[in-house]
Amino acid sequence: MFEIKKQVVEWDDTLWVVKRMIPDSYKIDIPGYKEYLGADKVARKNGHYFFLEEVKEVGILEESSYIDESKKKTKSKNKKK
Repeated sequence: MFEIKKQVVEWDDTLWVVKRMIPDSYKIDIPGYKEYLGADKVARKNGHYFFLEEVKEVGILEESSYIDESKKKTKSKNKKK
């Protein structure tokens, strides 16, 4: 099992997932790149463009609902007689 980490920022009292961050010195078609990434918003700060996707729903996972597959023990089907 692997874990995917995403950068989440708060902007205008809303949570956003950062889909991509690029320097504003890059000469690209910002609206076209926004559409390509499927971003909801583009923000510019500290010399970078932030392509953002709005977090629409937040939930809490309880520890007991998470099962680490690597720690499960399996029983051997081949028993010696």
